[in-house]
Amino acid sequence: AQRMGERERRHAREATKVDAVRARLADPAVRAALTAKPHPGRDGRPGDRFAALTLLDWAEWMVAHAGTAGRLKVGRTIERAMS
Repeated sequence: AQRMGERERRHAREATKVDAVRARLADPAVRAALTAKPHPGRDGRPGDRFAALTLLDWAEWMVAHAGTAGRLKVGRTIERAMS
């Protein structure tokens, strides 16, 4: 058996964290807290395309479309929103 390199170990750790982010995002309490907060792209100007969106919309989009760093950012954002 070949030993796992640092890269593979890091990817395994990151995959575990991303799974935890997905699990937190499924929690109704987390979803309610994120729904109560504005989308991070909102600027309040007329014609703001993010005006009707929430932090939950952003988090779901990031988990579906972003890379690992973006998904881990969602996890940090959830932690801040819940504190």
